[in-house]
Amino acid sequence: MEGEGRGRGKAGGRGGTGGKGRGRGNGGRSNRASNAGPPSKGKGRQQQGKVLFEAYLSEGEVLALEAAGKIHRGRARINPKNFEQVFVPGGKRFPIDVLVSGFKERNRALDGDEVAVLLHDEAQWNVLEKADTARPLRFRSWASALSPKCTSPEFAVVCKALAVEQVAPMYERLTAAGIGPELVDVVPETGAVHICCRDEIQARMVMALDGLQVGGKTLALSRGDGELLPLDQLPERFVQPVGKIVAVEPKDPNRTFCGTLRPFNKQAGLFVSKDHRVPRVIVPHAACPPGFADDARRFSNTLVSVKITQWPLEGTYANGEVVAVVGETGNVHAEVKAILLENDVDDSDFPPSVLESLPKLDGNGEWHIPKDELARRRDLRDTCIFTIDPATARDLDDALSFRALEGGECEVGVHIADVTYFLKPETELYRMASRRATSTYLVNKCYPMLPRLLCENLCSLAENEDRLAFSVIWRFNADGKVVSEWFGRTVIRSCVKLAYEHAQAIIEDPDIEWSNAAHPPIHNGRSVKEVKGCVLGLYNLSKTLRERRFSSGAIRLDKIKVAFKLNRETGLPTECFNYTTRDSNKLVEEFMLFANMAVARRIYDTFPEIALLRRHEPPLDNKLEEVVEICRKMGYEFEGGSSGDLHRSLQNLGETMDEVQFRTVQLLCMGPMQVAQYVCTGALDSVDEARHYALAVPFYTHFTSPIRRMADVVVHHMLEAAINQDKPWYDCAEVKRQARVCNDRKAAAKKAQEASEFLFMCLYIEANGPIIEEASIVRVQDRSLDILTLKLGVETRIRLDEAAVLETYTYDRSAGTIELRWKNGQRQEVAQLSKLKVEVTVKRDGPQVDVLATLVP
Repeated sequence: MEGEGRGRGKAGGRGGTGGKGRGRGNGGRSNRASNAGPPSKGKGRQQQGKVLFEAYLSEGEVLALEAAGKIHRGRARINPKNFEQVFVPGGKRFPIDVLVSGFKERNRALDGDEVAVLLHDEAQWNVLEKADTARPLRFRSWASALSPKCTSPEFAVVCKALAVEQVAPMYERLTAAGIGPELVDVVPETGAVHICCRDEIQARMVMALDGLQVGGKTLALSRGDGELLPLDQLPERFVQPVGKIVAVEPKDPNRTFCGTLRPFNKQAGLFVSKDHRVPRVIVPHAACPPGFADDARRFSNTLVSVKITQWPLEGTYANGEVVAVVGETGNVHAEVKAILLENDVDDSDFPPSVLESLPKLDGNGEWHIPKDELARRRDLRDTCIFTIDPATARDLDDALSFRALEGGECEVGVHIADVTYFLKPETELYRMASRRATSTYLVNKCYPMLPRLLCENLCSLAENEDRLAFSVIWRFNADGKVVSEWFGRTVIRSCVKLAYEHAQAIIEDPDIEWSNAAHPPIHNGRSVKEVKGCVLGLYNLSKTLRERRFSSGAIRLDKIKVAFKLNRETGLPTECFNYTTRDSNKLVEEFMLFANMAVARRIYDTFPEIALLRRHEPPLDNKLEEVVEICRKMGYEFEGGSSGDLHRSLQNLGETMDEVQFRTVQLLCMGPMQVAQYVCTGALDSVDEARHYALAVPFYTHFTSPIRRMADVVVHHMLEAAINQDKPWYDCAEVKRQARVCNDRKAAAKKAQEASEFLFMCLYIEANGPIIEEASIVRVQDRSLDILTLKLGVETRIRLDEAAVLETYTYDRSAGTIELRWKNGQRQEVAQLSKLKVEVTVKRDGPQVDVLATLVP
């Protein structure tokens, strides 16, 4: 989940968000630069003549169907484990994702494209396996008695008007599907067939089975007293809409993909992407790298970047062209470059036209704040101000101050780099920063949003240097309540650059000796005692604020964060370890959150129609309830009705559950969480839509990291206008546009960061593997187990049919368990959250790399 206040390059939880993009119809024209489909593993020539896909509808046709309620629009999210499955966020219309299932139904859409989905008839929608029986539901009474042979009438599934001779085939079909109900019987008086199940889970599975709606009749779930719940009255969160894609708006017409080329025929090569979800692409020899046509084998390990230029309706494969040769597969620099290209991360140098607007340094390479600028600001250079950051950080965009007052009161300041002094609207630098929108943090390098002269020098709040800041200063009473609040532009001079380790040492041992060898120098006449007192004062107040925030309903979910030590010469990982969040991290995060909340309130109160806020919508109920059910089955009390309930439940689990299992529960809780988004308040139907679920506050924004986030720059401009009672130069349309760019670029930066972490994890495993690890089961399926390893933070799938150490296995669908029968004669029943030992290795297949886990007895 989001540590929204701080955390370099860290991102929030997973999930989808609604979109209102319009699908652009092309009347079936063949040139589709981005409308690809799933990878095809077929061999041979491109099929000709046979139409495989439907032509896209025109915009007019889509609008007509949309007016009739038959179209749902949103951004396509393709299942990385099944390229034929596309999920489109339900948005305000549906409480769960809309499903598109099948190669033809996906209709050449790529992950991230805006799509229009033509919804199937409701009779073809999916019924999810698990439903909530505790909540009151509306039922329809049918004039039919239950079969007297039904021993569990509360779990009877009823199908009307089925011929008697069809009963036996239905029972056989259910048994073959592994469901095996207790009884299939017919009530002659009504012609209603009753399929009597053991429990509600089995009943839902019966209802979800394709083809049971005989003659168009609906199924219904009995409640044991003649009251039946028809399919069309199931709670919405247990009915998944299903459809097919009929129009696509490409995410980017110039989008490229990285992978390798292999021979296809005498005229072309075949491109295979690193991403399983991307199609195979036929590349004519004329569009291949020079020399490929003469000796294709020489390029078998060469990474190339390919753009899709065409995908005819008849084509299994797309057509495209090579736009760049990236390097050799397995080479760390080439693999990183491929990550940047696939996520459209701009790693180019800032051109001279951009650098022209930067301040000019003097002959000593220094820049001095103009005297007239100093006169306009509150001078805090005599205040004890310091930074707390990672030891290697160079872009220091926040600093803290603390001053004890009489009567137990105190003054606390959050001081943020004043980037907007240097980043002026209508300049080329501003436009380029607006396009980049965020810095991108990979394992081995940061790709900054701003030129390094700004982000690592003039804007960075370095110690013993005069720096421009935007500050929020509070006065707190002895109970930790805000007495007064001040916003304004300041000039500061940090007295010391503390690393998290230094602050943590002070928190753990206030009397620790301060040695010049182990600690940074302190400037501006400040003493060690004064700095220690400020750190401890901030820490004590942060604990009060944190406890109050969580008691008000906030929640925090942390995924396993893996860090690496790299060889300076080769750039390869030599060590892998879990990154631990400690009290010093929490101290800084708490005040960054507090500042962001304060600024959000101020800009919304002043500009309710254009404020740029950070919204986090509630999780998807149906998925969260699965987590609740898993924990309850294991005997743990677990509630997920609100963010506060979820936080308290996780706190209790953390005190009683094994660490590996607890981390798995946290991972499962992240699944239902939606991704936080930047929004313009003027574009919302209600102010309630701006609420931040995880933080449990009505208003939240990003103010504290303008060096690395464009959203914060926009907020700084808004706050300045609010303080000066000026009209901001932004209007609602511009804020919406910038919010959309920030959302897209933040998502791309997160994907790039995750891809980088995966790359370095694979390199580490290859150098040190195979690695034996303890793992916890995340999901149980009929032929596989999804597992999570704690130390490596790897989530992967074990295919049981390929497990050489197993004699056989038996899946119990109703219990959600698998009995493993090992070749050594032992038996073991496993379910979700069960622990196993696994051997972790890496498998390479051309450009595609996977982390594999195999069972260890």
